[in-house]
Amino acid sequence: KFINTSLKPVGETFTWISPQFNGYYIVRNASGMKLVTVKDRSDITDYKDYIYPESQGYMVYKSKEGKWGILNADASVAIAPEFDYLYSFRHGNACAKYSTGWSMIDLSLKKRIPGNWTNIKFPIEDNFNYVWVQSENGKWTALMYSNGTMMFDKGFEDVCNFKKYNKSQYALVKEGAKFGVIRPDGSTAIPVEMNSWDEARRSLTYMISKNIHNWKPIDSYRFRIYNSNARNKGTLSSILKDGVWDY
Repeated sequence: KFINTSLKPVGETFTWISPQFNGYYIVRNASGMKLVTVKDRSDITDYKDYIYPESQGYMVYKSKEGKWGILNADASVAIAPEFDYLYSFRHGNACAKYSTGWSMIDLSLKKRIPGNWTNIKFPIEDNFNYVWVQSENGKWTALMYSNGTMMFDKGFEDVCNFKKYNKSQYALVKEGAKFGVIRPDGSTAIPVEMNSWDEARRSLTYMISKNIHNWKPIDSYRFRIYNSNARNKGTLSSILKDGVWDY
């Protein structure tokens, strides 16, 4: 319950009350979640199945009918419930699932990529250029964020988001039980031959630190020596008797 200035409980009983946002609270009870004013706790919205706190000017919510929509920061409706699922806005975008598949919408509420993908990787940093999407065959491929066009034909079993290292961008990829690194055009930066995500990530760090522009088999060999925990260890195999050596 809310407590008045006399420290007495007033109004409805809720199972959860959010911190104060923009002059309202998000509250929850058995009926669902809604927004109420800070001033007198009057209803701003009716009950929703779920309401996420405001992020980048919008609140994502799930209606009682099971569809997802978007509220503006003042609680007015920005998009009526039409999505099968919707994530809160981050890095200027929200991943949205339509009946046809996953897409992405920006802060102007414009759809940025076609909404027909089985899954989508949410970007992890601002000013990103590429978005990973998964097709029906289970393979991941990259789209250009600005226009939704496909960057390359080849798909991967699993991927990590493109990330900027110095002035270039790279992404870790997986095929079978092996891992590697690619560039935004799909070309191979480090062959898919590493044994884990972590090893692939360390090989990328090694490539950049050694200023390697064209990874060759000898670089894999050198990296494995560099990366080995046993590289400075040896085993005593035999002993030369006294009198055999010069010094």
